[in-house]
Amino acid sequence: MNFVHSEIFPSTPGTPFAEIDDTIPDSQKNGIYYFVIIFFILSAVAAIVLTGAFLIVSIFLWGYLKPMKFFWFLVQMTFSAFIVSSINFVFNVPATLFSITTESFVHSGECL
Repeated sequence: MNFVHSEIFPSTPGTPFAEIDDTIPDSQKNGIYYFVIIFFILSAVAAIVLTGAFLIVSIFLWGYLKPMKFFWFLVQMTFSAFIVSSINFVFNVPATLFSITTESFVHSGECL
């Protein structure tokens, strides 16, 4: 049986992924909805703060921690996590906040 996801939800031309253009009505936005959004934003901020703090501490303690076997690898991984969380904060957090504040902004061409 050859079942393709795009038979149910038509995809955008040129992409294999289906896009569902729908919004959640205000009557269905309850406490859980806002909790998930606030938790996402707080976790993005916490990831930036924690990885940034570790990078600063590792710079100050570079001479002391440098003899550790995997310290350089740990610093590289932390720097990568800092970059990824910063990009997440720059792109996904504003998109999440704009989707809460106004429905017309998200569906217009202004955000592209």
